[in-house]
Amino acid sequence: YEVENLLNNKKSGNTENPFQGKKEYEKRFRMAGWNANDPNGDKLRYNVHYRGVSESIWRPLELNLEENSVIFDTESMADGKYLLRVTAHDSLDNPDSRAESSERISPVFTVDNTPPSIQNLRISKINNGLGFELSFQVRDLTSRIERVEVAVDAEQARQVAPVDEIQDSLQEDYRLVWEKVVAGEHTVTVQAYDQFYNLVTVRQSIKLP
Repeated sequence: YEVENLLNNKKSGNTENPFQGKKEYEKRFRMAGWNANDPNGDKLRYNVHYRGVSESIWRPLELNLEENSVIFDTESMADGKYLLRVTAHDSLDNPDSRAESSERISPVFTVDNTPPSIQNLRISKINNGLGFELSFQVRDLTSRIERVEVAVDAEQARQVAPVDEIQDSLQEDYRLVWEKVVAGEHTVTVQAYDQFYNLVTVRQSIKLP
């Protein structure tokens, strides 16, 4: 049983490989796939439900699916951690009294459609106004910080590392120093991505000296 963060254009007819076909990444879509078989050769249909890990009620996602995979849009789901439950049944080939079913629950997966936030951004003059220091924090409530880029004026943005050199947390601190730059006004642009590539961008200017 797998849950992937992608939109998958798969070919039908292969119940052994629910992820067959070309995969196109799209952060708000997920695909869940599973393998199932019936020893009597009965046709199987699948009911898919979901719930938050702290909830008790399973909500229907798709019912009576013929394929062993489902693509679903997470845009209407609140950020957080979820489970899927897939129930396979053979009721099409059997009367109600003889129909059988089996279910399986997925590993926990995360939904995060909200960008991180950039907080406490400060630009301070150093070296008697010949250079400046940039400091800020990046925070996300659901998934880790994946990538942070900084650009000054029209220069190419460059990826920067946090103060602790390890980018693996929901909050990271950053500090960068430009020892000497030309006099005049300079604009610093900061872009931050979380694990699901939600993006936030902020800009701030400073005038030197």
